[in-house]
Amino acid sequence: MKICFISPPDKSKIEPDIEYCYNAYNVPHLGLGYIVSYLKKNGFEVQYLECVGQRIKLEKLFSIIQEKQYDVIGISSYDYNSYNLVRIVERIKQICPHAFIMLGGYYATLNYKNLLETLDIDCCVCGEGEETNLELLQCLSLGLPYQDIRGIAYKKDGHAIKNESRPLIMELDALPFPERPFIARRKMATLVTARGCYGCCSFCSIRAFYQDLTGPRIRFRRPENIVEEIALLIEHRGVRFINFVDDNFVVNTPQNISRLNRLCDLLETRCLDFQFSITVRANDYIKNEDLLKRLQQVGLKYVFIGIESLIQRQLNLYEKKIEVWENEEAFRLSKRLNLKVDIGFILFDPFVELDEVIYNIEALLETSYFDFMYAGGYMLSMYSALAPVFGSKVRTLLMEKHMYSQQNPFAFQNEDVALCYKLMKIWSMHVYDVNIRYYLIMKAEDLGFEELSQRLYCNKVRLAKHDARFIIALCRACMEKIVNEDNFDLFMKDWLDELDEIDQQFRFGEKQLRELVVKEIEK
Repeated sequence: MKICFISPPDKSKIEPDIEYCYNAYNVPHLGLGYIVSYLKKNGFEVQYLECVGQRIKLEKLFSIIQEKQYDVIGISSYDYNSYNLVRIVERIKQICPHAFIMLGGYYATLNYKNLLETLDIDCCVCGEGEETNLELLQCLSLGLPYQDIRGIAYKKDGHAIKNESRPLIMELDALPFPERPFIARRKMATLVTARGCYGCCSFCSIRAFYQDLTGPRIRFRRPENIVEEIALLIEHRGVRFINFVDDNFVVNTPQNISRLNRLCDLLETRCLDFQFSITVRANDYIKNEDLLKRLQQVGLKYVFIGIESLIQRQLNLYEKKIEVWENEEAFRLSKRLNLKVDIGFILFDPFVELDEVIYNIEALLETSYFDFMYAGGYMLSMYSALAPVFGSKVRTLLMEKHMYSQQNPFAFQNEDVALCYKLMKIWSMHVYDVNIRYYLIMKAEDLGFEELSQRLYCNKVRLAKHDARFIIALCRACMEKIVNEDNFDLFMKDWLDELDEIDQQFRFGEKQLRELVVKEIEK
């Protein structure tokens, strides 16, 4: 039986330089990686196609499927790739009509009914996929009925039927390390030390994902098991940087803090040479300064903090269960520790007023965040709206208020806000074209050109501040009704001129980088 698992592209275009940068799309999909390794451990041969990281565009993907004629095809599904998902399934059915097609992941778990009733697929794997996929493939390989398997939803007489949920996996250490079909160009890898999150953020689908699953919301791996995987990545795959992708690395419980201190002990003993990043909640982060110092000693380089806002009304809407002062203290702590920081920051929610947007940005500027932001951090104009992902409480709220549609997921009560956001997204396309060059900072750093890397970093900071100040100016112009779609190009002119200057500095830095590389080769 020929089996293939696919992490599909979210768009047909793959950016030429993005593979060098650290982001969520140029490293292997850990969820699929765990499933594939688990299946291989239990005797199944599986091909794993990680489309973005392996630079497999849609047409190449279809060509592979047509050539191989797989018997079973599993596809990871996300809210953001739902459009491509329809096209992919339709095409697979044309070129490989006999294939058993199943979908998995958060989106399939939470949206199984719609997917089964609208797409020509055979089942959805709901919840954690290792054990369910194994049992499913065992049935399919033997020609046995699979409809009673726990953890799946399937179609009967055109209607979706969901079986009893499968309990969460308790012994994470018993799972084989995830399959990684490639290592990112910068010798980076992702690694998970725990599964789950105690948070109930209204914009997140985690709460809905775990709602029908039995078992604790958070399960942890032993430090010994984690260090073994790290050592393998460093010694056998040449990894130099690891992003710990736990939903919240520093869960502030005595058991977890003890676990992380033990992890530090083991890393010091093994003398493993690598750097890493973590994701945290501000309220846990600020209570563990001593632990953070220890983590720095063993390689912690930067932190992603889910700040979201410096306005309490928004934090309440997002159900962060965090106060503004805790977010502000998180910035102060990061500055004290000299840690580079990336943040989640949501400027635009459906009920926001423009004066709130202005206040939020000005408050962020006052924290000095932009002066110690991570080089790869996003610009405010690029990812700044509350995304009503499937299964989130926010999405349900907006649907109840008739403020959500697939055609317009970013709806606003205030017309001036709606105009401002629309115009800002036009601006953000220009910013994106400049920001993509942040990879030069990392490349220069990797090659040991620290002075050039720092100059390029200062240029990135200039870009971030310029972007933030533009949004403030745009908000005020919309409030005063002196800007609209017809005159927006004129409004942007001076701002675009400075943006071009920033871009030229990046291009000049790129030229210098090439010259330095040539000199090193000539030595």
